[in-house]
Amino acid sequence: MEMSAMWHHFWQFRTRWQAWDYPQRGHKRFIDIHADAVNGGLLLPLHLGWWNFQEFTPPQVEPTYPDVAEYLGAKLIGWNAGISLTGAVDRARLDAVPLFARAVDILRTCEELRRAGSFGEAARARLREPGEDFALFRDASGAWRFRPARYAAHTAAASEPWSLSWTSANPFGDQPLKLRIEGLMSAAPYEAPGNIVLLDLSDPRAPAPACADGVAATRAAAASGAGVLAATSSGKVPDNAAWVRLDRKFEPPLDLRDHQAVGVWVEGDGLGELIAIRLESPRHLAFGALADRYITVDFTGTRSFTLVETESARWSDHVWNDGKWLYNAYRETIDFGAVESASLWYNGVPRGREARCVIGAVKAMPMVPAAVRNPSVSVNGAAVSFPVEIPPGGRLELDEGGGCALYGPKGETLARVSPSGPVPALPNGDNRIRFSCDRAAGVSPRAKVTVIAHGDPL
Repeated sequence: MEMSAMWHHFWQFRTRWQAWDYPQRGHKRFIDIHADAVNGGLLLPLHLGWWNFQEFTPPQVEPTYPDVAEYLGAKLIGWNAGISLTGAVDRARLDAVPLFARAVDILRTCEELRRAGSFGEAARARLREPGEDFALFRDASGAWRFRPARYAAHTAAASEPWSLSWTSANPFGDQPLKLRIEGLMSAAPYEAPGNIVLLDLSDPRAPAPACADGVAATRAAAASGAGVLAATSSGKVPDNAAWVRLDRKFEPPLDLRDHQAVGVWVEGDGLGELIAIRLESPRHLAFGALADRYITVDFTGTRSFTLVETESARWSDHVWNDGKWLYNAYRETIDFGAVESASLWYNGVPRGREARCVIGAVKAMPMVPAAVRNPSVSVNGAAVSFPVEIPPGGRLELDEGGGCALYGPKGETLARVSPSGPVPALPNGDNRIRFSCDRAAGVSPRAKVTVIAHGDPL
């Protein structure tokens, strides 16, 4: 028998525990947390619980792309651990969703390599390092091997100009650029009629802030639809546990099924604190799930944000004292048809300095599709363009040989794509990346751009 959490009277007789259920987002971080938790002397062959595959289901579910399957497979080999697929993974499902079929092929290959003892202890020690990616490939002799990989993801939105240029580090040697560009969902404009105000810090009825030990905070009105949230930390708790929280309860719960995106504008102080906007549903409907969206205040001046995807991995970077645990952040999903609370947080309040931001009204907005048309990516000024339209949930992949393909939301191949212009090099070290695409009337497209780099094989 295999069990999940160690709850009293969950099941009476156990031969194994902490065989956790699968995550629906933050897959790689969850795998590492799970492996660390179960390596506690079970005196049984190690097992990393159940696993299922996810397709594009925004905003709370992240797709299981091939690099996630490779990450899981590498950790299973590294820890010499097994895995169990759920009953949802059957032949009909694999035929209907090519993305899942590819993941199964990867896991089958990794399991065969594990059982054959294809890697020595030194290689296995590398493969099980938390946070380290490895890509599976065949060498010239046809043998399966792993090589270190880095998948540096960044979300770019046409409506957020500062997001269109960033720095991406290549820790390996010089190599051709490799990419994945995902089409994401967008949202209606912030000022569109029909948006729902969730929190307004300028409202005198807005909740008073609660604080972590040694943290003090004040809320004040700044202007119509905006408020000032100021906080200081005396250092009684670590910076990543220095939080401030303002809650608003909805009675009866709000129906946000048609308003699953969040919009807000922030005048930042540049101190690096995290702003979190959280939605929750009644526990009997969502098992304590949280839907967090984060803004890192590493800027000054005013910026407007469209927040769509629910976050999870960064939840584990902080202490929240919120009574939540891993399933709430990584696995469970809220019911947008019954949202009982919205909260706004600071976390990471720096000690000895006042975190002070002006924050506009937090609004729930319709989540709407917007294709990414004719994307272009430049590396240190050298650009390559792709004459293609990426639908929401679709992805464009550029491999090291210059091969390029467009995939649909289920992983189906839609087209082979010929890049316009030579593929730029990705030198070792920091590289300046810039993204652009065609602007469309009405809704601004959003994309997740992942710069991929590979090291020498193990």
